[in-house]
Amino acid sequence: MNSPRGASAASSRRRAVVVVPVVVVLALLLATAWLAHRALQVRDALTSASAQLPGLQAAVLDGDAATAREALPDLQARTARARTASSDPLWRAAGVLPAVGDDLRAVSAVSAAVDDVAVDVLPRLLGASEALDPAALAGEGGRLQLGPLQAAAPALAEADDAARNARDAVTAVPVEGLLPQLSGPVGRVRDGLDDLVATTGAASRIAALVPPMAGADGRRTYMLLVQNNAELRATGGIPGAWAVVTADDGALELEQVGSAFEPADEPVLPLDPADLALHGDRMGRYLQSTTSTPRFPVAAGLAREMLRRSTGTEVDGVLSVDPVALSYVLAGTGPVALPTGDELSAATAVPLLLSDVYARYEDPAAQDDFFADAAGAVFEGLAAGEGDRRVVLAGLLRAGREGRLLAWSADEREQALLSGAAVGGDLPAEGGPDVGVFLDDGTEGKVGYYLRAAVSVRRACADAGSVEVETVLSSSAPALGLPRYVTGTRVPEGERGTAVTNVMVYGPADGGIATVALDGEDVPFTSVDDRGRPVALVRVAVPPGGSATVTAGVAGLPRTGAPSLRVTPMAQPADVTSTASCA
Repeated sequence: MNSPRGASAASSRRRAVVVVPVVVVLALLLATAWLAHRALQVRDALTSASAQLPGLQAAVLDGDAATAREALPDLQARTARARTASSDPLWRAAGVLPAVGDDLRAVSAVSAAVDDVAVDVLPRLLGASEALDPAALAGEGGRLQLGPLQAAAPALAEADDAARNARDAVTAVPVEGLLPQLSGPVGRVRDGLDDLVATTGAASRIAALVPPMAGADGRRTYMLLVQNNAELRATGGIPGAWAVVTADDGALELEQVGSAFEPADEPVLPLDPADLALHGDRMGRYLQSTTSTPRFPVAAGLAREMLRRSTGTEVDGVLSVDPVALSYVLAGTGPVALPTGDELSAATAVPLLLSDVYARYEDPAAQDDFFADAAGAVFEGLAAGEGDRRVVLAGLLRAGREGRLLAWSADEREQALLSGAAVGGDLPAEGGPDVGVFLDDGTEGKVGYYLRAAVSVRRACADAGSVEVETVLSSSAPALGLPRYVTGTRVPEGERGTAVTNVMVYGPADGGIATVALDGEDVPFTSVDDRGRPVALVRVAVPPGGSATVTAGVAGLPRTGAPSLRVTPMAQPADVTSTASCA
């Protein structure tokens, strides 16, 4: 028989056997409940913060400081709540668990990044918002007030650094394997931070570049090219007119206006072997061909040297716009009068400059004069500070994003800042667009005005590092009625109106282009290495009312994300899509 003491011990052991698992289960339930509670806090805080961020960012950039200051504390409270909830000891401990650890660590990283934006980035942008306000930039007679921008430059640089750090932290979060409820929101936060970095980068570059380039430290002189998209070149079109403009302590003046130069007997500067293979030596001899390369710094250097040889003027930099960019500016300045009696407006600039002028004037010299007068009139209205400065600045920023406003500086420090931006118009060996599709007219006419392009990039299912780049060119040109100057001198009489175009597909640095198809059939193509980037060139003929499809297989891209893409700016903006999914 068991003694009373033995029975009691056995009973205690049985209670312990029952109680210990119960305590463990209760502890797990409490921990799970606490994590669930924290997860709901994080979800609610991040959802509301993500909804607030775009509006607050827009208020800062629109100069609505009062709205931004009122909304910022509430946003900061929400992002702090998310950061605190996703970084408590229990959350961190659960982050090592195999099943849910990746998800919890991802939430922590995203919460910290969004909080950093609210605490470090937006307040700095808000403090500098007045300096970015176009109304504050405009002084008497159109002179730019450069002091506020100079004062804001350090804060904007710090905001850009903080935004990039936040973006990089979220980019480092592996989306693969996350719960579906998390992968979507993480992707949206990543996209939002990409947009924010584009904003802070642009603001920081504006503050760093505009004062010195506008003559804050002494008089600057620039060559301004106006590219004519009716005759396509890689960066937009042939330089249909040029001007020399000066900037002195924020005051802009137009000094000279002209069109083409006499062609040089040989290239004015040594040409890279890739440029010779793709474009021949015309690129270095004719101003109209300098923009055949998609590398604007190369085109700018050639144009600058042609100006120096032809006029004796040596400029500090080269700027470029096209008629579409001029139409964006005219939306802010209002219409301007031309010496011919025409009125140039946001609605009339593109058709008047890229189509109507050729029906009116048969003499190319008269066409060039009209083009130059129009560019000069728009610039003088801009320099005089006419119209709504906010709309003007918005138009210039839009033109920069679309590659219609380009800039090159002879100052190495300034050029280093420009080279990483869309306004720099370059194809760097690292970074920059993954893929490029560039067009170069082969008719020596003006049928580019009637061309439309749809460019899509989609991943190849068999290889995530390869993509198919599809370019569909279509023409709305009439079959009859266009003057010979428009249809071009290189097209036979029976094919007038056909747009003959060199299509150049650029791949990523150290990548490759294995195949090119035209309307579904593999075709031979010119293959060139342009400073580390593969290029495939194929010649395409699009008859009036017709179309042609070029498809290139491009390898060597990052295996995740939608590839970035740059396309020649046309009279009618290209329809561009890039997806992360396979074809």
